Amino acid sequence: FLTAGFSGQVPFADGIVDWVDNCHQLYRKSAKGVFRVSELKTLTKSTRVINTLCIRAEVQKYTSLPKEVILTPKVLYSFKMLSFVLDHIIQNSYHSISNRREFFLASSKRKEHIINNIATIPFIVRTILLIDNREDIYKLIKLSIVRHIVMNKNTVDLWLLALISGDERAQNCAAHYFCFVSRMTLETLYCSDAVQWSSSDITRFEYTRSELYDGIGRLDGFLPAMLDLGDKLYIVSTRRAVKHVVEEKIGRPYPVYLMFMDVSFLFTLMATYRIIFDLIYDNPPDEYSSRYPEFWGLSISIAVYFIFHDLAIMLSLASTSNRLWTKYLGFGNTVGMVAMISVLAMLCILYTDGTVANRTYIGIVAGLMWWKLLLQMKGMSEHLATLIYTILQVSRALKYFIFVFLIVICFFADMITIVKQTSGECDGDDVSEICSSTQMQTYLLMYGVMIGGLEFESLSGSSVLVCILFVAATFCGLIVLVNILIAIVTCEYDKAKERSCMLFAR
Repeated sequence: FLTAGFSGQVPFADGIVDWVDNCHQLYRKSAKGVFRVSELKTLTKSTRVINTLCIRAEVQKYTSLPKEVILTPKVLYSFKMLSFVLDHIIQNSYHSISNRREFFLASSKRKEHIINNIATIPFIVRTILLIDNREDIYKLIKLSIVRHIVMNKNTVDLWLLALISGDERAQNCAAHYFCFVSRMTLETLYCSDAVQWSSSDITRFEYTRSELYDGIGRLDGFLPAMLDLGDKLYIVSTRRAVKHVVEEKIGRPYPVYLMFMDVSFLFTLMATYRIIFDLIYDNPPDEYSSRYPEFWGLSISIAVYFIFHDLAIMLSLASTSNRLWTKYLGFGNTVGMVAMISVLAMLCILYTDGTVANRTYIGIVAGLMWWKLLLQMKGMSEHLATLIYTILQVSRALKYFIFVFLIVICFFADMITIVKQTSGECDGDDVSEICSSTQMQTYLLMYGVMIGGLEFESLSGSSVLVCILFVAATFCGLIVLVNILIAIVTCEYDKAKERSCMLFAR
């Protein structure tokens, strides 16, 4: 059985090869010439054109998916026979613990010979994924030979990128593939829970799985192509295979050193920016520029570095994919870029004018730099990235809550103010704080009341109706609205935790 036949395949493999070729065949040669299968049209008898069409067919096999894939009884029987032989070899190797060591080398060679022989069939995994009948796919997945060839590193090729970047049907197949290889364990691979696995067995399985994941990560353009999945990215990004690729890409020494360098530069910029502000604030305008000139050069140089750094990323992403470009120009990265431009502009203005009077924007720029720091550090930890994007998600989810909250504040503030004024409580010299305040101050006072800032001494001398309104305001603010706020934040945080890997990858 282990001897290769005339075609170089083990028994029953020829039927699988013919099935895959028939599913993907674009051009077919006959006595009259070469014709395209989909058009059934004779093209030419020229050998040069025939060779060109064959090369084109190999390329189109990656990009053009077969419209219909049917699992024939002959192919299913071939897979079952191969699984029977493979299971027989595996069960004999683990039948007796005493002879496992001496039998392992021979059985492993036989097992690997069968698996590699089937795994080297081009597009074998993609063809299985594209089977139209879901029940037929489940029949094949239950077979040990199919499980082993899917976990074989030799099956990873450009067809996976074609599925990710393809239509709805192709992307569904890619999502099923990532789900399958991510859920695979030692027990499910060998379809046995009764065997007591040793540490060496677990190590070999983890090594095989890591080789498969590394092969996926080595595909050029894998991570950019993942953005084509759209809404499916939320599901695929949580799979173990994708998480492994993302962690390997980010955990390499060069990205880590570059990230650490950017964070160090940003800390230096924030420190020098604050030192420059203190120098201008504490010294006369004619002396600030002559003291510590190195701070000016250092801060301006770092600001220019970050501006060109962000521009270089934008240009590289724009040349790679429009989808990457739009993903990068999100709210967070846009604010970070505006922060660096604002820092450079503010430093130039301060160096020219030498005054900080009436320049409240200096404080806003300092806050934007802290936001830039968060953006730089979010890639260091999955939990930190989840927390940052949770804050953004909560902010978007609170828009209606804030709208209702403001209406409730105005509702109680106007009602209490008018009741106190019409009842005569605002007449005389000794009046309450709410009577002597402006309209905006009244709203701010009511905001303090609704978050628990009510002092009962302020209700002395007030009517029963005013006291009831104050109690209703505190009840509505502290009990009703605060609990709704907690529920909204908790719900959004749970959603962010489910998508933590995708947020970290972003």
